[in-house]
Amino acid sequence: VTVTAGYEAPGSGVIFSGRVFQPLWERVGEYDNKLTLHCLFGMWEDQNSYVSTTIDAGFSQADAVRRIAGIAQINVDYLDPVLSTQKYLKGRPFAGYARRFFDEIALSNHLHAWIAPSGVNIRSLTPLTDTPDVIYAPPYSSSSATSSAGLTKYILVGSPMQTELGIRFRTLLDSDAKLGGTVKLTGVVTKRLALVPLQLPPAPYSQDAVYSIAGIRHVGDSRGNEWNTEIDAVFTNWDKIRIGLYTK
Repeated sequence: VTVTAGYEAPGSGVIFSGRVFQPLWERVGEYDNKLTLHCLFGMWEDQNSYVSTTIDAGFSQADAVRRIAGIAQINVDYLDPVLSTQKYLKGRPFAGYARRFFDEIALSNHLHAWIAPSGVNIRSLTPLTDTPDVIYAPPYSSSSATSSAGLTKYILVGSPMQTELGIRFRTLLDSDAKLGGTVKLTGVVTKRLALVPLQLPPAPYSQDAVYSIAGIRHVGDSRGNEWNTEIDAVFTNWDKIRIGLYTK
């Protein structure tokens, strides 16, 4: 099933494409019947991707990921460049689920691995550049009328909320938001987290910071309510902040 939604101004597009895991029927009221499709991406590829092969000597980790992904019939979306520099000095056998191998490679390089509709991603959530892919601003914001970097979208809804590792904000439904994308907010005042006695304070907040998208949630219905995209974004140094927050 493929779901396409969005507003004309931000540009509507595909917000989900994946397999139907479970159809759920129910009766609503006297005349209406409702069908709910429980859909997942990545699970089918994960559970139906048992691989038995040999990784050749001289292969890079990127080569190994591509071989195993190819056998498992999983597309490769993005691999961090560091994987091309890590070489296997001798061959090694692999037998198991492809997702397990992807997780091993990601963990050994302090990266993240996930399977999206476009394929497997093994990458860092730390941006490679300070130039954002998208700049989000409130509607008719004069403070960001011009921008020398990235695309500005005037679709922010409400006030962003600070989180321990970054920021959470809402926009009109935007199909262009992608995990790992780099964003910046401008022309807004962010709600700060309250300080709690005897606990570590939240991470420092900078209004001009560039963030990496770590979570996306699309919300809306066809009965007239607003369609929104809720984005969880993290600071570029979120991993160092996390160590400081949770290491005793």
